[in-house]
Amino acid sequence: MCRKCESHLCDQVIQLNGSLGKPLVLYQLRMTPEYKTLYLKTTNKTAKMPFLVYDLIQRQIIYPEANISDIRYQFHPDTSSVIIPKLQKDDEKDYELVVQTNHFYEYVCVIELKVYEQISNLTVIVTEDSRNDTCNVTMKCLMKTGDNVTFSWMKDNKTLSHNGSTLEISITTDNANSIFRCTATNPVSEGWSEHTLSSSCNPDNDNGLPGIMFYILVSSSLILVAIIVIVIVIIKKKSKRDIYSKRYVNHPSMPESRPPVPEPASEQMPEGIQTVYAIVQKPKNQSISSEASKSLPFSSVYELAGPCRNNLQVQNLTEETRRKYP
Repeated sequence: MCRKCESHLCDQVIQLNGSLGKPLVLYQLRMTPEYKTLYLKTTNKTAKMPFLVYDLIQRQIIYPEANISDIRYQFHPDTSSVIIPKLQKDDEKDYELVVQTNHFYEYVCVIELKVYEQISNLTVIVTEDSRNDTCNVTMKCLMKTGDNVTFSWMKDNKTLSHNGSTLEISITTDNANSIFRCTATNPVSEGWSEHTLSSSCNPDNDNGLPGIMFYILVSSSLILVAIIVIVIVIIKKKSKRDIYSKRYVNHPSMPESRPPVPEPASEQMPEGIQTVYAIVQKPKNQSISSEASKSLPFSSVYELAGPCRNNLQVQNLTEETRRKYP
Protein backbone atom coordinates (compact mmCIF):
# COMPACT_ATOMS: atom_id res chain seq x y z
CA MET A 1 0.00 0.00 0.00
CA CYS A 2 1.06 3.54 -0.56
CA ARG A 3 2.33 5.05 2.72
CA LYS A 4 2.94 8.53 1.31
CA CYS A 5 -0.66 9.36 0.53
CA GLU A 6 -1.42 11.78 3.32
CA SER A 7 -1.87 14.46 0.67
CA HIS A 8 -3.52 11.81 -1.46
CA LEU A 9 -0.96 12.44 -4.14
CA CYS A 10 1.42 9.51 -4.57
CA ASP A 11 4.20 9.41 -7.10
CA GLN A 12 5.39 5.81 -6.53
CA VAL A 13 3.89 2.73 -8.15
CA ILE A 14 2.42 0.03 -5.93
CA GLN A 15 3.27 -3.47 -7.19
CA LEU A 16 0.84 -6.25 -6.35
CA ASN A 17 0.89 -9.98 -7.08
CA GLY A 18 -2.35 -11.89 -7.24
CA SER A 19 -3.28 -15.59 -7.54
CA LEU A 20 -5.36 -16.68 -10.49
CA GLY A 21 -8.94 -17.38 -9.41
CA LYS A 22 -8.45 -15.85 -5.94
CA PRO A 23 -9.82 -12.57 -4.51
CA LEU A 24 -7.49 -9.58 -4.14
CA VAL A 25 -7.67 -6.31 -2.22
CA LEU A 26 -6.45 -3.85 -4.80
CA TYR A 27 -6.32 -0.85 -2.48
CA GLN A 28 -7.59 0.26 0.94
CA LEU A 29 -8.52 3.93 0.85
CA ARG A 30 -7.94 6.37 3.70
CA MET A 31 -11.32 8.11 3.80
CA THR A 32 -11.90 11.85 4.40
CA PRO A 33 -15.16 13.87 4.42
CA GLU A 34 -14.17 15.69 1.20
CA TYR A 35 -14.29 12.55 -0.92
CA LYS A 36 -17.35 12.38 -3.11
CA THR A 37 -16.67 9.84 -5.86
CA LEU A 38 -14.08 7.12 -6.45
CA TYR A 39 -12.80 6.14 -9.91
CA LEU A 40 -10.80 3.01 -10.80
CA LYS A 41 -9.26 3.39 -14.24
CA THR A 42 -6.39 2.04 -16.29
CA THR A 43 -3.27 4.03 -17.05
CA ASN A 44 -3.89 3.34 -20.74
CA LYS A 45 -5.07 6.70 -22.03
CA THR A 46 -6.90 5.15 -24.97
CA ALA A 47 -9.39 3.44 -22.63
CA LYS A 48 -12.17 5.95 -22.13
CA MET A 49 -14.43 4.18 -19.65
CA PRO A 50 -13.31 3.42 -16.08
CA PHE A 51 -13.66 -0.02 -14.54
CA LEU A 52 -15.52 1.23 -11.49
CA VAL A 53 -17.29 4.46 -10.42
CA TYR A 54 -18.54 4.52 -6.84
CA ASP A 55 -20.52 7.21 -5.00
CA LEU A 56 -18.84 7.51 -1.59
CA ILE A 57 -21.64 9.69 -0.16
CA GLN A 58 -24.59 7.56 -1.25
CA ARG A 59 -22.62 4.28 -0.93
CA GLN A 60 -23.72 2.91 -4.23
CA ILE A 61 -22.23 1.94 -7.59
CA ILE A 62 -22.65 4.42 -10.40
CA TYR A 63 -20.88 2.36 -13.06
CA PRO A 64 -21.21 -0.36 -14.27
CA GLU A 65 -24.94 -0.78 -13.95
CA ALA A 66 -25.22 -4.37 -12.82
CA ASN A 67 -25.94 -6.51 -9.80
CA ILE A 68 -23.20 -6.18 -7.18
CA SER A 69 -22.49 -9.96 -7.24
CA ASP A 70 -21.74 -9.83 -10.97
CA ILE A 71 -19.44 -6.83 -10.90
CA ARG A 72 -15.81 -7.66 -11.55
CA TYR A 73 -14.48 -4.72 -9.48
CA GLN A 74 -16.09 -3.76 -6.19
CA PHE A 75 -15.77 -1.20 -3.42
CA HIS A 76 -16.55 -2.28 0.14
CA PRO A 77 -17.51 0.79 2.21
CA ASP A 78 -17.10 -1.03 5.53
CA THR A 79 -13.37 -1.45 4.92
CA SER A 80 -12.96 1.32 2.31
CA SER A 81 -11.33 -1.28 0.04
CA VAL A 82 -11.27 -1.74 -3.70
CA ILE A 83 -11.56 -5.50 -4.31
CA ILE A 84 -11.35 -7.85 -7.30
CA PRO A 85 -13.46 -10.90 -6.16
CA LYS A 86 -11.92 -13.40 -8.61
CA LEU A 87 -8.75 -12.63 -10.49
CA GLN A 88 -8.47 -13.42 -14.16
CA LYS A 89 -5.40 -13.35 -16.33
CA ASP A 90 -6.49 -10.23 -18.17
CA ASP A 91 -6.75 -8.38 -14.84
CA GLU A 92 -2.97 -8.10 -15.07
CA LYS A 93 -2.53 -4.41 -15.94
CA ASP A 94 -1.70 -1.02 -14.43
CA TYR A 95 -4.48 0.80 -12.55
CA GLU A 96 -4.86 4.31 -11.22
CA LEU A 97 -7.12 5.24 -8.36
CA VAL A 98 -8.70 8.70 -8.55
CA VAL A 99 -10.90 10.45 -5.94
CA GLN A 100 -13.18 13.37 -6.75
CA THR A 101 -13.67 16.11 -4.15
CA ASN A 102 -15.82 19.23 -4.26
CA HIS A 103 -13.33 21.15 -6.35
CA PHE A 104 -10.98 18.79 -8.20
CA TYR A 105 -9.75 15.23 -8.85
CA GLU A 106 -6.94 13.74 -6.88
CA TYR A 107 -4.77 10.87 -8.04
CA VAL A 108 -4.46 8.58 -5.07
CA CYS A 109 -2.14 5.85 -6.35
CA VAL A 110 -0.96 3.90 -9.37
CA ILE A 111 -1.12 0.12 -8.96
CA GLU A 112 0.80 -2.39 -11.08
CA LEU A 113 -0.90 -5.81 -10.81
CA LYS A 114 0.61 -9.17 -11.82
CA VAL A 115 -1.51 -12.35 -11.85
CA TYR A 116 0.13 -15.76 -11.38
CA GLU A 117 -1.09 -19.34 -11.33
CA GLN A 118 -0.43 -21.13 -8.06
CA ILE A 119 1.90 -24.18 -7.95
CA SER A 120 0.14 -27.49 -7.31
CA ASN A 121 0.92 -31.23 -7.29
CA LEU A 122 4.70 -30.91 -7.40
CA THR A 123 6.52 -34.25 -7.73
CA VAL A 124 9.96 -35.61 -8.59
CA ILE A 125 10.15 -38.02 -11.54
CA VAL A 126 13.23 -40.29 -11.49
CA THR A 127 14.86 -42.13 -14.41
CA GLU A 128 17.84 -44.46 -13.99
CA ASP A 129 20.68 -45.42 -16.31
CA SER A 130 23.00 -48.24 -15.17
CA ARG A 131 26.17 -48.74 -17.19
CA ASN A 132 29.53 -50.31 -16.32
CA ASP A 133 28.52 -50.95 -12.69
CA THR A 134 27.60 -47.29 -12.19
CA CYS A 135 24.18 -45.78 -11.70
CA ASN A 136 23.23 -42.38 -13.11
CA VAL A 137 19.98 -40.88 -11.87
CA THR A 138 18.02 -38.04 -13.47
CA MET A 139 15.52 -36.26 -11.21
CA LYS A 140 13.01 -33.90 -12.77
CA CYS A 141 10.60 -31.57 -10.93
CA LEU A 142 7.14 -31.60 -12.46
CA MET A 143 3.94 -29.81 -11.40
CA LYS A 144 0.34 -29.76 -12.51
CA THR A 145 -0.15 -25.97 -12.40
CA GLY A 146 2.07 -22.94 -11.88
CA ASP A 147 3.77 -20.25 -13.95
CA ASN A 148 6.82 -18.03 -13.61
CA VAL A 149 8.39 -20.78 -11.46
CA THR A 150 11.97 -20.99 -10.22
CA PHE A 151 13.54 -24.21 -8.92
CA SER A 152 16.13 -24.98 -6.27
CA TRP A 153 17.66 -28.23 -4.96
CA MET A 154 18.86 -29.40 -1.58
CA LYS A 155 20.90 -32.46 -0.62
CA ASP A 156 20.46 -33.56 2.98
CA ASN A 157 19.18 -30.05 3.90
CA LYS A 158 22.14 -28.37 2.17
CA THR A 159 21.43 -26.05 -0.74
CA LEU A 160 22.97 -27.01 -4.09
CA SER A 161 24.13 -24.53 -6.69
CA HIS A 162 21.90 -26.13 -9.32
CA ASN A 163 18.69 -24.16 -9.94
CA GLY A 164 17.07 -25.92 -12.90
CA SER A 165 14.06 -28.23 -12.83
CA THR A 166 16.27 -31.23 -13.77
CA LEU A 167 19.12 -32.62 -11.67
CA GLU A 168 21.50 -35.37 -12.87
CA ILE A 169 23.69 -37.23 -10.39
CA SER A 170 25.81 -40.41 -10.21
CA ILE A 171 25.22 -42.61 -7.18
CA THR A 172 28.36 -43.21 -5.17
CA THR A 173 29.20 -44.42 -1.68
CA ASP A 174 29.00 -40.84 -0.40
CA ASN A 175 25.47 -40.12 -1.60
CA ALA A 176 23.95 -43.61 -1.70
CA ASN A 177 21.46 -42.80 1.08
CA SER A 178 21.09 -39.05 0.51
CA ILE A 179 17.75 -37.26 0.37
CA PHE A 180 17.27 -34.73 -2.43
CA ARG A 181 14.57 -32.07 -2.27
CA CYS A 182 13.23 -30.01 -5.15
CA THR A 183 11.56 -26.70 -4.28
CA ALA A 184 9.47 -24.71 -6.76
CA THR A 185 8.44 -21.11 -6.06
CA ASN A 186 6.68 -18.27 -7.80
CA PRO A 187 5.48 -14.88 -6.48
CA VAL A 188 2.25 -16.32 -5.03
CA SER A 189 3.01 -19.94 -4.01
CA GLU A 190 5.60 -22.58 -3.20
CA GLY A 191 5.86 -26.37 -3.32
CA TRP A 192 8.45 -29.09 -2.72
CA SER A 193 9.02 -32.82 -3.22
CA GLU A 194 11.73 -35.27 -2.08
CA HIS A 195 13.49 -38.38 -3.39
CA THR A 196 15.80 -40.79 -1.56
CA LEU A 197 18.58 -42.35 -3.62
CA SER A 198 18.51 -45.58 -1.62
CA SER A 199 15.32 -46.47 -3.50
CA SER A 200 17.16 -46.20 -6.83
CA CYS A 201 19.75 -48.51 -8.37
CA ASN A 202 22.64 -48.65 -5.92
CA PRO A 203 25.61 -50.99 -6.49
CA ASP A 204 27.04 -50.22 -3.02
CA ASN A 205 23.81 -50.86 -1.13
CA ASP A 206 24.69 -53.62 1.37
CA ASN A 207 21.23 -54.92 1.95
CA GLY A 208 20.64 -55.64 -1.73
CA LEU A 209 16.90 -55.58 -1.27
CA PRO A 210 15.97 -54.11 -4.68
CA GLY A 211 17.90 -56.86 -6.52
CA ILE A 212 16.50 -59.63 -4.32
CA MET A 213 12.96 -58.36 -4.75
CA PHE A 214 13.46 -58.26 -8.52
CA TYR A 215 14.65 -61.87 -8.71
CA ILE A 216 11.85 -63.01 -6.40
CA LEU A 217 9.30 -61.27 -8.58
CA VAL A 218 10.69 -62.82 -11.78
CA SER A 219 10.87 -66.31 -10.25
CA SER A 220 7.33 -66.08 -8.92
CA SER A 221 6.08 -64.99 -12.32
CA LEU A 222 7.77 -67.94 -14.07
CA ILE A 223 6.38 -70.43 -11.55
CA LEU A 224 2.90 -69.00 -11.95
CA VAL A 225 3.11 -69.25 -15.74
CA ALA A 226 4.30 -72.89 -15.50
CA ILE A 227 1.40 -73.80 -13.20
CA ILE A 228 -1.10 -72.20 -15.55
CA VAL A 229 0.32 -74.11 -18.54
CA ILE A 230 0.17 -77.45 -16.65
CA VAL A 231 -3.43 -76.84 -15.59
CA ILE A 232 -4.43 -75.98 -19.17
CA VAL A 233 -2.80 -79.19 -20.52
CA ILE A 234 -4.56 -81.34 -17.89
CA ILE A 235 -7.92 -79.74 -18.63
CA LYS A 236 -7.47 -80.30 -22.38
CA LYS A 237 -6.55 -83.97 -21.91
CA LYS A 238 -9.52 -84.58 -19.62
CA SER A 239 -11.81 -82.85 -22.09
CA LYS A 240 -10.58 -85.09 -24.91
CA ARG A 241 -11.16 -88.23 -22.80
CA ASP A 242 -14.70 -87.11 -21.95
CA ILE A 243 -15.49 -86.44 -25.60
CA TYR A 244 -14.13 -89.89 -26.64
CA SER A 245 -16.13 -91.61 -23.90
CA LYS A 246 -19.34 -89.88 -24.92
CA ARG A 247 -18.87 -90.56 -28.63
CA TYR A 248 -17.58 -94.13 -28.72
CA VAL A 249 -17.84 -95.89 -25.36
CA ASN A 250 -21.23 -94.94 -23.96
CA HIS A 251 -22.97 -93.76 -27.10
CA PRO A 252 -26.59 -95.07 -27.12
CA SER A 253 -26.43 -96.05 -30.79
CA MET A 254 -23.40 -98.25 -30.28
CA PRO A 255 -24.15 -101.79 -29.00
CA GLU A 256 -22.18 -103.04 -26.06
CA SER A 257 -19.16 -104.94 -27.21
CA ARG A 258 -19.43 -108.64 -26.35
CA PRO A 259 -17.40 -111.64 -27.45
CA PRO A 260 -19.12 -113.78 -30.08
CA VAL A 261 -21.06 -116.79 -28.73
CA PRO A 262 -19.59 -120.01 -30.10
CA GLU A 263 -22.08 -122.06 -32.05
CA PRO A 264 -22.52 -125.67 -30.93
CA ALA A 265 -21.11 -128.29 -33.19
CA SER A 266 -23.84 -129.94 -35.18
CA GLU A 267 -24.18 -132.21 -38.08
CA GLN A 268 -24.63 -130.54 -41.33
CA MET A 269 -28.24 -131.02 -42.10
CA PRO A 270 -29.30 -131.91 -45.55
CA GLU A 271 -31.16 -129.34 -47.49
CA GLY A 272 -34.87 -129.47 -46.91
CA ILE A 273 -34.71 -131.09 -43.42
CA GLN A 274 -37.26 -129.65 -40.93
CA THR A 275 -37.85 -130.05 -37.20
CA VAL A 276 -40.98 -132.05 -36.18
CA TYR A 277 -42.80 -131.90 -32.86
CA ALA A 278 -44.99 -134.86 -31.77
CA ILE A 279 -48.18 -134.25 -29.88
CA VAL A 280 -49.50 -137.00 -27.60
CA GLN A 281 -53.15 -136.79 -26.67
CA LYS A 282 -54.47 -137.45 -23.12
CA PRO A 283 -56.12 -140.88 -22.68
CA LYS A 284 -59.88 -140.81 -23.04
CA ASN A 285 -60.54 -142.95 -19.98
CA GLN A 286 -61.31 -140.42 -17.25
CA SER A 287 -62.18 -143.06 -14.62
CA ILE A 288 -58.65 -144.03 -13.79
CA SER A 289 -57.93 -143.81 -10.14
CA SER A 290 -55.80 -141.08 -8.68
CA GLU A 291 -53.03 -143.52 -7.85
CA ALA A 292 -52.93 -144.82 -11.39
CA SER A 293 -53.14 -141.36 -12.84
CA LYS A 294 -49.96 -140.40 -11.05
CA SER A 295 -48.04 -142.96 -13.09
CA LEU A 296 -49.42 -141.62 -16.32
CA PRO A 297 -47.72 -138.81 -18.20
CA PHE A 298 -49.14 -135.28 -18.43
CA SER A 299 -52.24 -134.65 -20.44
CA SER A 300 -50.24 -133.23 -23.32
CA VAL A 301 -46.61 -133.83 -24.03
CA TYR A 302 -44.53 -131.89 -26.51
CA GLU A 303 -41.29 -133.49 -27.47
CA LEU A 304 -38.67 -132.37 -29.88
CA ALA A 305 -38.58 -135.19 -32.36
CA GLY A 306 -35.39 -133.96 -33.98
CA PRO A 307 -34.66 -133.59 -37.59
CA CYS A 308 -36.45 -135.73 -40.10
CA ARG A 309 -34.21 -137.34 -42.59
CA ASN A 310 -36.94 -138.71 -44.83
CA ASN A 311 -40.64 -139.44 -44.94
CA LEU A 312 -40.16 -143.06 -43.91
CA GLN A 313 -38.48 -142.17 -40.63
CA VAL A 314 -41.29 -139.74 -39.79
CA GLN A 315 -43.90 -142.43 -40.43
CA ASN A 316 -42.12 -144.97 -38.21
CA LEU A 317 -41.76 -142.50 -35.34
CA THR A 318 -45.45 -141.64 -35.45
CA GLU A 319 -46.57 -145.33 -35.38
CA GLU A 320 -44.23 -146.07 -32.43
CA THR A 321 -45.60 -143.16 -30.50
CA ARG A 322 -49.17 -144.30 -31.07
CA ARG A 323 -48.41 -147.84 -29.84
CA LYS A 324 -46.82 -146.49 -26.71
CA TYR A 325 -49.56 -144.05 -25.91
CA PRO A 326 -52.82 -145.40 -27.42
